[in-house]
Amino acid sequence: MEKERVISQEKKVKIKTETSNSKNKKSNQYQNLKKKKNKKITKKKRQKLIENKEKNENENEILTMKDVINIVLQNDLTYPGLHQGSCERTRISLPLLQESSQLILIWKQFCFYIEKKLTEGISVNVKNFGTFFFTNINDIKTKTNFLFTNSFIDNSKFNIKKLTFQLSSNYRKILKHFPDEKKKRKILQPIWIMENRNLIDWNAFPISKACFLKEDVIKDGIDNIFKAIYDIVEAKKNLIVQTGFCNIQFLNGEMKYTFEENTLLNNIF
Repeated sequence: MEKERVISQEKKVKIKTETSNSKNKKSNQYQNLKKKKNKKITKKKRQKLIENKEKNENENEILTMKDVINIVLQNDLTYPGLHQGSCERTRISLPLLQESSQLILIWKQFCFYIEKKLTEGISVNVKNFGTFFFTNINDIKTKTNFLFTNSFIDNSKFNIKKLTFQLSSNYRKILKHFPDEKKKRKILQPIWIMENRNLIDWNAFPISKACFLKEDVIKDGIDNIFKAIYDIVEAKKNLIVQTGFCNIQFLNGEMKYTFEENTLLNNIF
């Protein structure tokens, strides 16, 4: 009888230990599952935080003309043309340029060309982008229009005191706020046209002479640069178009511009 009691007690102890062990195992498994879940949650949270940071950085990122040129050259199917390769110079003694330095040179000379025309009192139209032109002080009353210095414009020759910029109408669909048509009509009235007889489209010939490149290369390069600018603005990215004499900003779906003084000393990039 005593042996049977001892055996029964041993069995009870075994059962207790087994149950306690099973409970411990279950609790450990439960805790491990919790830890795994927490790890998964933290990983997901981290990924979300990283994604949100990247989104915020992309939203706050402001592209420049160097970025535009890189986009043009990296997407040769979207922006095809002679500018995608190193082109022969019109002067044989000059070496070939790399694609990036070639397009940078074209952009710089394009900006210098427009600036030179403006200093001569000639308004310049850039197809699918906008027009730089002169107007009287009373015609436009906006904070974004700044006066040039007297050395920049000869007011005695031209009865004009203010230079302004009118964005092309193809940007109407992609911008939140577009300049009012009524203001545009007031600006482009017959009196204004009489005062601004010299209104021209930009010309590739003087730029090609300055770059020692053929006119077709200049046209392809400039046309695709402005095509890329439009695509960037349409994609709702922030961009500053630097010309040296004027900074045109596309920020948060709106366009603003400022003319700079002593423009010949300003950097384009």
